Amino acid sequence: MRKLLSGRVARIVGLFMAFMALSLPGPAALADNPVLTGNAIWADPEFDAGKALSYESVDIRVRIWRGFAETSLSFTIRNKSDEEIEANLAFSLPEGAVVNGYALDIEGAMVPGIPVEKQKAEKVFEDTVRDRVDPGFAGVERNNLFRTRIYPVPDGESRTVQFSYVSRLAPKGAYRLPLMPGGKVGTVRLTVEVMDATATPRLLLPAGLDGRWAHDTSTGQFEGRNITLDQAISVRAGQGRMKGPLSVATGTDGRHYFEIRDTVPGHKSGTRRIGSLRVYWDRSLSRAGRNHRDAIAAIEQVAALSRAKRLELVAFSTRADATETFKGLNRAGRLADAIRALDYDGASDFGAGLAAEDSEADLCILVSDGEASLRMVPMVPPRCDLHVIADGANANLAYLHYLARQAHGVLHSLKSITTERLARTILGRDRRLLDANAEGATLYSVPAPDGQFRLVGMTAEPVAKVTVRFGAAGRDTATRSYTIGTVDAPEFEGLRSMWAAARVADLGQRDHMDRAAIIDASQTYGIETSETSFLVLEDIEDYIVAGLTPPANLPGFDADDYQYDLAAYQAEQAEAAADKARSVREGWQDLKAWWQQEHEVSPDFVAAERRRWSSPQMRPLSPSMPGYAPAGMEGVFEGDVEEVVVTGSLIKKRGQGFTVRPWQSDRPYIQALKDLTGRDFQSAYRRERAAHGSLPAFYFDVADMLFARGDAMGASDLAVNVLELPTAGQSTLITLAGKLLGYGDTDRAVAIYEDILAGNGFVPQPARLMALALVQKAEGLPDAAARKPLYHRALDLLHDVVMTPWQRDYDGIDMISLMDANRIVVDLKALGDDYTPFEAELMTLLDLDLRVVINWNTDATDMDLWVMEPTLERAYYGRPNTVIGGHLSNDMTDGYGPEEYLLRRAADGTYKVYVHYYAPDQLRVDGPVTVRVDFYRNFGRADEVHQSTDVELTEVQGTEIMVGEITIGDPVPEDGAAPEAGAEPQ
Repeated sequence: MRKLLSGRVARIVGLFMAFMALSLPGPAALADNPVLTGNAIWADPEFDAGKALSYESVDIRVRIWRGFAETSLSFTIRNKSDEEIEANLAFSLPEGAVVNGYALDIEGAMVPGIPVEKQKAEKVFEDTVRDRVDPGFAGVERNNLFRTRIYPVPDGESRTVQFSYVSRLAPKGAYRLPLMPGGKVGTVRLTVEVMDATATPRLLLPAGLDGRWAHDTSTGQFEGRNITLDQAISVRAGQGRMKGPLSVATGTDGRHYFEIRDTVPGHKSGTRRIGSLRVYWDRSLSRAGRNHRDAIAAIEQVAALSRAKRLELVAFSTRADATETFKGLNRAGRLADAIRALDYDGASDFGAGLAAEDSEADLCILVSDGEASLRMVPMVPPRCDLHVIADGANANLAYLHYLARQAHGVLHSLKSITTERLARTILGRDRRLLDANAEGATLYSVPAPDGQFRLVGMTAEPVAKVTVRFGAAGRDTATRSYTIGTVDAPEFEGLRSMWAAARVADLGQRDHMDRAAIIDASQTYGIETSETSFLVLEDIEDYIVAGLTPPANLPGFDADDYQYDLAAYQAEQAEAAADKARSVREGWQDLKAWWQQEHEVSPDFVAAERRRWSSPQMRPLSPSMPGYAPAGMEGVFEGDVEEVVVTGSLIKKRGQGFTVRPWQSDRPYIQALKDLTGRDFQSAYRRERAAHGSLPAFYFDVADMLFARGDAMGASDLAVNVLELPTAGQSTLITLAGKLLGYGDTDRAVAIYEDILAGNGFVPQPARLMALALVQKAEGLPDAAARKPLYHRALDLLHDVVMTPWQRDYDGIDMISLMDANRIVVDLKALGDDYTPFEAELMTLLDLDLRVVINWNTDATDMDLWVMEPTLERAYYGRPNTVIGGHLSNDMTDGYGPEEYLLRRAADGTYKVYVHYYAPDQLRVDGPVTVRVDFYRNFGRADEVHQSTDVELTEVQGTEIMVGEITIGDPVPEDGAAPEAGAEPQ
């Protein structure tokens, strides 16, 4: 039997949405569709991988039925060079398209992908890339851009990738495929099927594609060789007028899926008068640099046509601005001018925006792109009549539709309506869908054009009934009933996918996203979602380790072998859990034995040790230590000031503070801002943001500067800008959450850690960080009853970290987490609560004079914690236990840390703390590595003090950076010259 729990990284070909592929162009740069680029990782830097790739063939299959189209695209990509290449493909999808299939060639077979949690898929992919074995990924970004990345495309060979999606036809039944790849394609094959055609469809095809329609006019086949696809493929379906508002189809699961698409009864445009109008305008960073002309014009039209005497503007992002009021002459123009003058900054929190002080407005208009990067405040719909305008090329219509529905409001899109017509629609006879009830069906409302509504449903019954209520301002004015008959419903998987996407949208747009249900729906219905990505794995063992059932066409798949190996793996996992429990007990006993051990720390002994470590026989560990020296440390290091940036924040706790010497970024924009306040600061900030605001480091640096000035709230509000950046990935979120904790904004920090944890249950570090954030939040609450559940959850999270048999990469986090847990139990007992999920033999508080812990924000990064003690002996991975009693945890060479240094009885003198940047994550792209260093003085005692420092690293692999020093008692005078940092006796 193969050994499954071997610690190796599975060889995979995976697919998922990744923020990593920044080398691919964004939607604005997509002159071609798709865009094909290449990267030859091991080739000469002068080698142009993109020119070596070409399209050997493109196969297109389009299936049209009523108002929907299923599109399947298959690209065979050839590598004409003698270098191994990574291929990158970016395809712009139609608005609202749902990706419902992906496959990759494995040993000649097209193996379908399986939806997996996005972060898990990312982790598996990255580990595989680092092992240099056959990875690939793909997925849909929030701007409707599908990306896939395939490695390798061997020299002189080809790889085939296939994906499918379902989309809606244009209002008049037209289908358009903007397939215009650059360069010539060896072979192009196109198959078009119009299931309910009543006349021969009309086609607009690129030159060189020839073929014909079958005699029944429903299917056409076309082919061309060595042609250039230089114009979009268009199909006028030839269906005639759609008969009735119902579309019913049968899915592959045997259930029936339907859509009701109808007009709102009695809905008419008009120019009704109102007394007051309130505008909620989203001014978050993601909306900067866009053209808002049409949205502003529509608001002016509404204000003018309605003759509203009072106009209000509530601009919001992270928080809501003070309400501006406009009365008197030219009030509509002054409102429009105020909107044009808005500064776009901050993350979008719709709860905060719509929770602005109550208004007596008759009509409210919300204008946004629907990207909710913060959901700190539950969304409470305004009591006024709400209309939502989707403003942005890739607006999140699902979320905006959700917001409108919460207030029985209406969603409008500027893409298919003029501003004047939109204004008259808003001011017309204001009847809209209030709710719908289904007997024997599960039903969801989805966005629809003005004056219409759409409902998608699923039923397993032969007949279902839907009743729809329509009204104005909450008053019933009309009802309609629809009978869903499923007899002779054709097979059309696209409608099933659309229903599944509506279900996922409903689960995901709530204030508390149900990720487990989203993942279940994604896997059940085979669609890509915001929380999942497809994976294609290479063999049975890979699927077992990933917790997935292999597809039946996987090369070499045998059902009996699979069941045998699955049972063996499950038994091995059970054995690993038992081994983990034993190893934790043994590890904790060893740590307690160290803690109980007596160490000689007399001044004479320390002086002797200093002389020994200062002797000429010392051998340095590294020749140099570049870094950016803090004030008072000039001359200790030499190096480029841009290489290291360290910022610090004090977390106030029991007892008095002690000094760790933090320092701030000295980048040019900090120099431009540091002496400014008020309007001068805001003006300069906007200028610097225009130049540097595409990078997370800009917002973190400026936020740290504000915090140093004493503006904790301003620091927090500014830091969350990073959530709006397209480059913001996992490492950015980890850094942001840590920053927010340092600023004292525990609510936002916990919310972000919650998101990180939700997608990362397969690694231990997020659970530990979440537990510590919960503890800090609890410490800020005055009510003991409110603190207890936070402590309970923190202990439960730490218990999972300690007792789960993780990969060997994470050895050592269990003992560090036990130190944390025992400290929490002390706080909980002080509240009269004895709760603990740990067994008694693991519950001993090991109090310390000194504790230092480091974490970092990127995976697969090797950071080392080193401490130079007053004797000049260095505690590091090669010498984890020092003469005076210093103890280092296990060397964490992968993951996100942590590592810790412990000292029960500290000798007098200065302790210098270093971070050794041993090896970076080669795949990180969304910002530099940030190391968070936590210093504890008198850990576990009544006078405990905790201080933290953030260390930002750029390309300084192999160097050592001093991040702080702690002086205890009276420093021992130096006796002889100090050795090189990291020196040890031969």
